[in-house]
Parts: sequence; structure tokens; C-alpha cells
Amino acid sequence: MEILRTRSKQIDGCTLYSYRMRFLALLRFYGIVLGFSLLAQVALGQVSGTVRDAETGDSLAFAYVVRLGAQAGCFSGLDGQFQLPFVAPHDSLKISLLGYTPQTLAVSPGAFLKVMLVPGGVHLADVLIQPTENPALRIMRNAVDRRHDNDPLNFSDFSFDTYNKLTASPRYPSSIPDSSRLDIHLFLSETVTHRQQKGPGKVQEKIISARLAGYPGKVIPFTASDLQDLSFYSNYIGVFGQQYLSPVSSPGLHNYIFSLRDTLLSGEDSIFTIDFAPKVDHFDGFKGNLRIHSHDWALLTVEVKLVSNEGGLLIESGEIKQVNTQLETGQWVPSELFTEINTKPASKNDPFRFHFSGYSRISNQQFGDSLRMRFRPEDALVVADGAGMEDSTLKSSRSIPLDFKDERSYRKLDSIGRKLGLSKMGNQVWKLRDGSLGLGVLDLQLDRIATQNRVEKMRLGVGLNTNE
Repeated sequence: MEILRTRSKQIDGCTLYSYRMRFLALLRFYGIVLGFSLLAQVALGQVSGTVRDAETGDSLAFAYVVRLGAQAGCFSGLDGQFQLPFVAPHDSLKISLLGYTPQTLAVSPGAFLKVMLVPGGVHLADVLIQPTENPALRIMRNAVDRRHDNDPLNFSDFSFDTYNKLTASPRYPSSIPDSSRLDIHLFLSETVTHRQQKGPGKVQEKIISARLAGYPGKVIPFTASDLQDLSFYSNYIGVFGQQYLSPVSSPGLHNYIFSLRDTLLSGEDSIFTIDFAPKVDHFDGFKGNLRIHSHDWALLTVEVKLVSNEGGLLIESGEIKQVNTQLETGQWVPSELFTEINTKPASKNDPFRFHFSGYSRISNQQFGDSLRMRFRPEDALVVADGAGMEDSTLKSSRSIPLDFKDERSYRKLDSIGRKLGLSKMGNQVWKLRDGSLGLGVLDLQLDRIATQNRVEKMRLGVGLNTNE
């Protein structure tokens, strides 16, 4: 019995020792795996940079950046900038854009690349293909069928912030020498807004910070949707107050010619580049290309030129660009807007025309039931108190720094404005618009000077209010 007990203890001890060895081995194994995982996370990093034309130096939008061997990449933004996460040491990136020679670069995590693409690329002879069904038209039909779900104007409980910049400069005829041309913008305005959308047509946008060259402290109510509509899914798209037929609409399917230019793989999905142009020039429309993501048949990018009828009152030519991004919650939302407009001369004998340029960066897109907004049509656009004096939010919201011409325009126009008292003149214009006249620290209410009623017929009076 004693021998059996001893053997039993020895057996139990061996068993316990075996379990301990297995447990320690597992700990070492998990430690090794965790170590490699941490090393991999430390090794991986983000690569960012800009893509430009090697000949002109201009920023190139919508260049595709992808790791060699990977399925999904990213596009450069309207400013030519890109950010690609999860890049490992000794990875190589391929940067390609139609009309340019592709470029492959070796990179390391944390690097900032300045990519210069050379115009050219592969030129193929024209080939006439007559399929039973145009594949581009099939893709466009899918996009039109899903446009209600992807249209940001149909979203409920949707909010976002915007930074907006608008400039206007004269366009000179070639007969005017460079020395006689202005080196500043005639108009320069920036705004930062917060937009809340409770549902279709129920929108309130608040201007939080703003700056207007020449009028310090004043605010022009300029928002992202003033130059071009936020959505490209409506039947007609507003650009600078003029309506253009959208290709992503039922009427557009019948009035445009579509062709499939390129297909890129993005994971298990595809990104299609569709070229389009009007069948006939009897309507105001667009000519350019769209990128459509196959997962939700949603618009990824828009890059088009305006095709205007002779009857257009103001616009001679122009182009617009849009970039949409997908949130983690699945919705596709606008993230960047760009507009360039060249106006017609005021008369046949007027040699001067104007060039308008607008840019909007949209950020902090959010969905949720936490929005608290009592919608009233008269409060669709409001200006926060002190918006024209608040500058810190404006500076932190600039996604693209001001260039030399912008800085010079602010300095010169603000100086001229102070000397000529443009701010005071602007005050009077704003007051007159609201039915009052500024008299020092008082505002005279013009609508109270003479009133009519049934008893007194005509009644004279004075209404005075203290002002800011």
C-alpha cells in the first residue's frame, strides 16, 4: 500500500509537471506570436504624398496609388494629396493615371512622396466594338437604380462641417500687357460652417467663422452648395445658378453617350471609370468622366466640364469636381468639391471677363439621433455671433494653406478697405437691405417713417434702435 501511494504521488507529480511544461510552452508560443504581431504593427505605417504633372507642376487629382501585390489602394484628392495606410518596409507603390506613364516607387512607412508623373502612357489605336449591350450603360443603370439610397440629400440625421473658399479674378484679353494686370484677387472669401440635416429638405447651416477680404469683420453667407450642388444624383445639377442635366438620372441615360474607359480592382469589388458626353448639344449638360464603385453602385469621383447652350446668360465655360468617401457605417458622403467658372463679358464691347474658383472640404460627417434641430425655413442659414471676428477656427480648418496670391490679396484689400471705409459702407448696404439706416450708434427703421392704417390713413413716425 505504501509503495502504491508513493507511485501514485510520483505519477501525480509527473502529470502536474507535464501540465506546467505545456502551459509554459503555450505562454512562450503566444509571447512569440504577440511579439511578431507588435513588431508587424510597429513596422507598418502610413505613406502620404502629392502627385503632380512633371511638365506643368499642376496637382493631379484621382491618381490611383496601390501597393504592389495588394488589391485595394486609394485615389489622390483634388489637391493631388494621398494617404495610404498599412505600408510595410521595402514595399513598392504603383502610381497610375490615365494619360500618364505609371510610376513604381520603393517606400518605407512614414515617408512623404513627391510623385511627378510624365504625360504619355500607353496609346492604343481606336477599336470599334459593338456588344449586344454597352457595359458602361449597364453600370450607369445600376447607379441610377441606387441613386435614392446613395443621394446625401435624402439622408436623415446627417451632419458635417465644411471649409469653403471662393475667389474671383479678372480674365484679361491678350492685348493687355502683363504689367497692367492686377496681381491680386478682386474678391476673396472663406467660411467655416456646420450643417445639420434632419431629412430631405430640412437643413440648417450655421456659419461659424468667416473672413472677407476688404471688409474685416463682415461675413458673406457662402456655403459649399452655393457654387455647385452637393449631390450629383438629381435630374438637374445647379452650378453657379444654372441648371445642367445630370448623367446619373433617367433623362441622362437617354441624352448622353457612355463608354467604359477603365476598371480597377478594389478588394472583391471594382471601380469603373465611365466617360460620357451629350448626344447632341441642345441642352446644358456635362462632358467628362465618373468613377463608380461596384459594391453600392455609388459615385466615387466626378470630373466634368460644362457644356452650355448659347442661351446661357452668365457662364461661358467651367468645370466641376467631386469626391465621395464611404463612412464606416456604409454611407457614401461628399468630402471635396471644386468649381471653376469663366463668365461671359457683360457686353460685346466689354473685353473683361471673370474667373471664379471655389473649393470646399467636407469633414466630420456623422449620422445619429442625437441631432437637435427645430427646422424653420427662415433659419435655414444662420450666422453665428462674431463669426467675422473669429479667426482661430478658420485657420485650423484650412485643409490647403493660402498661397502667395491669397495672402497678398488679403493684405492689399484689407488695407484699401480700411482707408476707404469699405467696412462702414458695407454696414450701410447690409442695413439698407434690412430696411434700416445707420446713424452713429443708432439705426433708423425706414419702414416706420410712414405707415398706413384704416383710421389715420397715413401716420408719420420714427423708429430708432441701438446697433452693434
